[in-house]
Amino acid sequence: MKDVFIAQTPEQARLLQDMIYVGLLGRLLKSDASAGEVAKDKAQTVQQVHHRLTRLHQAELIEVRGERTRGGRPVKLYGPVAREYRVPFALTDAATMGELIRESHRPLLDLHYEAISRLQTADLLIRQNERGQMFMTLAETDGQDEAVLHSAFLGYRLTPQTVQELQERLTDLAEWLGSQALKREERGEDYLLGLLLAPGQVKR
Repeated sequence: MKDVFIAQTPEQARLLQDMIYVGLLGRLLKSDASAGEVAKDKAQTVQQVHHRLTRLHQAELIEVRGERTRGGRPVKLYGPVAREYRVPFALTDAATMGELIRESHRPLLDLHYEAISRLQTADLLIRQNERGQMFMTLAETDGQDEAVLHSAFLGYRLTPQTVQELQERLTDLAEWLGSQALKREERGEDYLLGLLLAPGQVKR
């Protein structure tokens, strides 16, 4: 298996920008699996997963690693062709990098805004921290159940060394959450997490 696969065709780029297909790749990166096993883990039908795995295979993004006999019939086992996938910007349909990232963030942001809109009694809290920096977040309201989402907008002046450490900590946080994630059949709720960091400040 390669360390890195670089997309070469528009079809490969499209599939690697689709979170449904990326989710299937993520499952296969954990271990080789059949369409049935992937369907169970991702809460999709076997027909849906089989169709999507076929597209990934035809696009040469995954490969057949072997077969397993089930009920007297051979079942294909699929695996990724690389540990990491990259999509050159030139293969995307975006006019700018900002447009590309905006579209990839839109599903998460839409879900986040919808969840906030469903809160009936939450207040917007604007306050200073101990260093004098302003931030906005959702305020707890008496009688309301513990919030199921977090929304905060923060601005800081940081050194390059602190930014580097922050990036490493955000990566560690994402990896820790991945280690805590439940299997599809385990009891829990689905959540999406977005971690955004950019230089600059809100124009005043």
